[in-house]
Amino acid sequence: MHVSFRYTDREYLHSRRINKLIGMPKWKSLGLALICLIPSVALVTFTNSYIALMAFTMVAAYLVVMISLVLIRQSSPRDKHDHLLVLTPLSLHETNSHSEYELKWQYFDEFSENETEFLLRRLERYISLPKRIFTQAQGDQLRTFAVKVGECVSETDAPVSLFTRIFSQAGQNCIYRFTYCAQDLIQAASDRLVVVDPADRGKTRKQPVSNGLIAAWLVAFLLVAFYLARIPADANLEWTLNQYLVLTSSLILPFVLLIGFSKSIRWRAAKRPPKVPREENCLVLLKQGFAVGNPGNVAFYEWRDIDAFYANSSCFGFKSFNGLIQVIPKRIFADETESTAFFNRAIQLHREHRRSFEEPVTAVETANPYQPPAG
Repeated sequence: MHVSFRYTDREYLHSRRINKLIGMPKWKSLGLALICLIPSVALVTFTNSYIALMAFTMVAAYLVVMISLVLIRQSSPRDKHDHLLVLTPLSLHETNSHSEYELKWQYFDEFSENETEFLLRRLERYISLPKRIFTQAQGDQLRTFAVKVGECVSETDAPVSLFTRIFSQAGQNCIYRFTYCAQDLIQAASDRLVVVDPADRGKTRKQPVSNGLIAAWLVAFLLVAFYLARIPADANLEWTLNQYLVLTSSLILPFVLLIGFSKSIRWRAAKRPPKVPREENCLVLLKQGFAVGNPGNVAFYEWRDIDAFYANSSCFGFKSFNGLIQVIPKRIFADETESTAFFNRAIQLHREHRRSFEEPVTAVETANPYQPPAG
């Protein structure tokens, strides 16, 4: 059975949400910012100062407006590529963009359906298949195939065709064999991954919102302090040290709380023990891309679908076009020299393959006598 489709915006958003690929909802982000302002409101009232209240109001308004603008400008995720499905009694094969994925039905943990979609769960990830893309007969056929979900896999079963095709091309290339453990993903999440080689080098990286918050707090405090230093001495206007401390705390506290909450959320997510596949995986680098998997479950990513390379102290990360990062533990290599050689080789193959699809630049002859000749 062959099916081709593309998610609607709502379906794509739903698919990414159930796979936890979308951050905190907009209303939660704005609500958290407002909650972080409450302690500062209480502190400002203790100064009994109109100036302090006005200063804090301006900073709070700036915070709310800035966060609101960031949330409003965030574009909704959109499915940019067709999904080509080939469903057989043996497996589900999907081609998306330039990459492929094939999985035996037995490797799925659960099959379910509701009024609008079929859901296939593998570990903590879901494949959502909208029912609108199937005819009644195709839907019934899918249910028949899915009867095998969760069954035991025999080691004597034939591998999926994608595994045979990809790894038969490996030739003299080194194939690394390893088994994931939960600690691999925990370390990848807790130790910040650093971009080593972004695919689009011309794009400027956006400064994090926290930098703008720091600048806003600093400017507001300096303006208030400068104003207070310039006003004439008067019993009603003269500030005590405690009032200065309260004002400083009220301006800084919201920022500290926001950073603290953000770190707490990331820490809790990193500490949640992830589920990892128990099967041994094979990993190989090819001229066209890289593949990772086993005879019953394999994924091939073409180099054009890799947006960036990451690294930290324990692993490498290959970020794909769909926002996922393929984690490759450094422990699978013999030593640091071998792991570095592997990573550099991947980056080199990535550059060479993408360069082969770049259109050649042709010179246009003009009347300019100083233009170098074409060719």
